[in-house]
Amino acid sequence: MRSALVILRIASRNLWRQRRRTLLTGLALSVGSGFVVFLAAINVGFLQLLIERTVDTKLGGLQVHKRGHLTAEEPLLFTIADTEALRQKILAVPGVRALSGRLVFESLLNNGVSGSIALSTAFTPKDEYAVCQKRAETEGARLGDDTDAALIGTELAKNLGLTSGAQATLLATTAAGQQNAYPVTMRGEIEAGLPLQDKTFCLVSLALAQKLLRLEGHVTEYAIALDDLDALDAVAARMRQALGAEYEVHTWRERDRVASDALAQTSIVLVIIVLIVAGLAATAIVNTMMMSIHERLREIGTMLALGLKRRQIVALLVVEAALVAIAFAAVGALLGGAVCAWIAETGIAFASPDSKALVVFPLTTPQHLLFVVIGAWLTTLVAALYPSYKASLLTPVEALRG
Repeated sequence: MRSALVILRIASRNLWRQRRRTLLTGLALSVGSGFVVFLAAINVGFLQLLIERTVDTKLGGLQVHKRGHLTAEEPLLFTIADTEALRQKILAVPGVRALSGRLVFESLLNNGVSGSIALSTAFTPKDEYAVCQKRAETEGARLGDDTDAALIGTELAKNLGLTSGAQATLLATTAAGQQNAYPVTMRGEIEAGLPLQDKTFCLVSLALAQKLLRLEGHVTEYAIALDDLDALDAVAARMRQALGAEYEVHTWRERDRVASDALAQTSIVLVIIVLIVAGLAATAIVNTMMMSIHERLREIGTMLALGLKRRQIVALLVVEAALVAIAFAAVGALLGGAVCAWIAETGIAFASPDSKALVVFPLTTPQHLLFVVIGAWLTTLVAALYPSYKASLLTPVEALRG
């Protein structure tokens, strides 16, 4: 114990005495740690944005359908009787925060002269915006309580020459195979940022769609918001048990395979980038440590000549590296976290030729900062071991010749 304290005291003095060398090593650690924190925060923020765009603006965490609905050729034959008893059964499942009943159907939007295919979604705004809270931000809750209101995709409105306040007709085929039409008033445009949705999107109230399709008291699906999205699979299992075989319960990942796969691929790519940057930082640390030890060969030779054992030389050099690592890696991580917090005030816009720019808000946590500091500390220890061991193998004469 006493020997360890002596080595620690000598190591501290050496670092203070060799300020230039200490700062050089520390700078490599700080820059590397800060950069890894920044990229990791961008990674987490980007993945969080993708999840929000899918869950909080479109799907909800879970969806419930009548068994057979998703694979049926005539999906309107497989609707759910929207009763208060069923809603309460769903809301009683632990982990469920809110639900919204929807009617999703194919339709034709006509301006009186020409028509265009519209993929329509109907819901009650109060329920829907409680499930998909980001949706209220993009749509401005403009449907309100008007049963004849419609929000239309930007390209669809442009193709039909419709502007806010314009009258149009929504046509659809009922479950019985009959054609039906209902007048709607355009209350505004929706810019989803995705070409297909902008060309076909149409939102109407649930009451309007039920009259149009002659499905009063029925919905095609329930969208469900969860208290904690991390508990997605557990809540889905409880939901399946509560509802039984008559219904199908799907997670957002199952309902949108494209988004789920894109999320997984993006996560892998970003992790690889972070690992590459971490590897480059580790290489810089290794080189810096090797240069530092090489410059100290005469000093090491003197310590060997004075009787220090080789294991004590290794311990001394490794402790010095550990002290530098824990101090400067922490500084770099904190600076990287501060930069992320500053950027998160406005976000970083990533432009795309096929959709509107994504604004990513870097997200970091104390756990991420601690992970980076520990990683840099371990990397520095490993970097110091080999050159320290090689230096300890020298004879005093060889080391003094340097």
